[in-house]
Amino acid sequence: MGCNAVIRNHFLLDIADKFNEMAPGYNTAPIVNWLLSIPEKLDSPEIKNKFIKLVNICLNARTLLGVCSLTELCDDDRMWEEYGDHGAGYCIEYDLDGYDKQKYLLKVNYQEERNTNFIISFVATFVEDMIRQMSKCELANRESKMLMLFATKYLEWSYQKEWRLLGDANTTEKGPKISKVYLGKNISEENKNKMKELCSSLCIAVVEK
Repeated sequence: MGCNAVIRNHFLLDIADKFNEMAPGYNTAPIVNWLLSIPEKLDSPEIKNKFIKLVNICLNARTLLGVCSLTELCDDDRMWEEYGDHGAGYCIEYDLDGYDKQKYLLKVNYQEERNTNFIISFVATFVEDMIRQMSKCELANRESKMLMLFATKYLEWSYQKEWRLLGDANTTEKGPKISKVYLGKNISEENKNKMKELCSSLCIAVVEK
């Protein structure tokens, strides 16, 4: 076995270990075998280190981003049952006009096969760019493309008509302006009165379901 073969085998083993750490239980063999078709530049230890760094960027995109789930609906009984304390809670309507974080608001895409598997998304999103930039020994930070991992769900959840607002998981962002508050049909009289009093003081409209 030549020197290049040894380096390549070590590289693939290291990458396989990294994938297994981030996606335990997932069969990484097809992905690792596919990497064998990437040009011989991968035999360079420098490229291996850059590739590992890129994997860490992907991982950070999944662990450092916070997600706020929203919906288009305010009158769906199933949503009230599941997320509105069985109709005893409330629903907040936001006015997004002029909200400076709108570019981080993503409409969820529903499909049969969820597009959130880290390994597959990593390969599809980054390897092409990596190969293209190898001649410069440079790997671009394409963390933003990982955002789509947060915008897909199984088709069975499509009734939610969800949108997701993304941000730094360690930062509390200022939310958009509240335009209305919808009260659940099973809300207690005490909570109803408290909410009406609060909304009145803030000039926010209240709608009883």
